[in-house]
This record gives sequence, structure tokens and C-alpha cells, in this order.
Amino acid sequence: GYYSVSLNAGVYDVSYSHPEYQTVNLPGEEFYADETLEDVTLYREVVGTELSGEIGGMILSGQTYTVISDIWISAGLEAIIQPGATVLFTNNTGFEVNGKLMAVGTEADSIKFQPFSAGETWGGIDFNDTADDNSEIVYCLVTGSSSSGIYIDGASPTINNSNISENSNDN
Repeated sequence: GYYSVSLNAGVYDVSYSHPEYQTVNLPGEEFYADETLEDVTLYREVVGTELSGEIGGMILSGQTYTVISDIWISAGLEAIIQPGATVLFTNNTGFEVNGKLMAVGTEADSIKFQPFSAGETWGGIDFNDTADDNSEIVYCLVTGSSSSGIYIDGASPTINNSNISENSNDN
């Protein structure tokens, strides 16, 4: 955005901030006349561990992961997401499953797939025709996507005891 403020001549510490974004500080800025500061880009504050690109192996229980660009499981690979993990998606990023996904939570400790922050959406989980038919989504929450939450095309994953809600497919 654009902000304007009237200041007396002097030296000021300037700070750019917005909730959920990293703050940028410019200490000791000198102002003696009207001046326009350079544009500053604020980057989203990352929660937990960043995920992007191809994933596989173990996603640890009780951990939070922030998806900063699309993620996928390639054919022949497996990703295991343990109970209690939370996967937050930024900027309409999505999750493509071409291999095997084992997202098996428990009744007391579900796995959450949701947008990074309120008002954002993400692309959902897509099981493509190369996805392993032994993939499972159990005791998971899939919410806030701009799709149906889970899209299945030629695959047969098992989905049980999961809450797939508050998703929209406006396409």
C-alpha cells in the first residue's frame, strides 16, 4: 500500500510491517524535506518447516509445515504424514499425488491440510491416475481449498473418518 505521514526534519527509525509477514526495519533514516522511500516487499512469515517441490519420506508428527510452492509426490515415491502434523498452504499452492500418500491420523490427533491464513485458499489435494491405489487419508481435515478439497482422477485412494469441508470449486 501507499502511506503518507508528515514529519519534522530529523532522523527516524522506519518499520514496515503487516500481520503474518516479516517486518522490514530501516534504522536511522534522515528526513529533511518531503521524500518518497524505495518500495519494500514484505515476505510471509514462515511457520514451521518450509515445503516445496517433490516430497517423499516422513513428515513428522506434531509438526507444522508451510507449503511455499506446489508440492508433489512423484510416481514410485511415498510420503508418510504422521498424526498431529499440520500442513499450511500459501498463495493457492496445491498438492499433486502421483505416488503413494499415507496421511493417517488418529481420532485424537488428526492431520490438517488448510490455508496458511484466514481469507486465503489453496489448490487442494489431487490424486492423479498414477497415484498408488494403496494411498490413504484417514482422520484428516481438508479445508479452505479453492477446489473440492480432494480431487481424484483415475486413482482409488482410501478416505475414512476425515472432515473435508469449507472447500469451493468455482471453476
